[in-house]
Amino acid sequence: AVEYGRQLIEQPAKSVIILVSDFYEGGSSSLLTHQVKKCVQSGVKVLGLAAFDSTATPCYDRDMAQALVNVGAQIAAMTPGELATWL
Repeated sequence: AVEYGRQLIEQPAKSVIILVSDFYEGGSSSLLTHQVKKCVQSGVKVLGLAAFDSTATPCYDRDMAQALVNVGAQIAAMTPGELATWL
């Protein structure tokens, strides 16, 4: 999905990709990391929006999230209002 979205972007500096996920990658984690890195390098802001469990506690693969941070993404668990402020 990230690769497809990246291909649609015409103005990277004015673009944001929001990846809503628990980051427990069913596919290739290295491919996801690579695609996110390419987005960031092109000027796209990438926000990984972490999942919540049934008690509203952030629940996600912290190692995968850290790998995405390492290539320039931002990771957060936030409410819709907090997301609007971030944007």
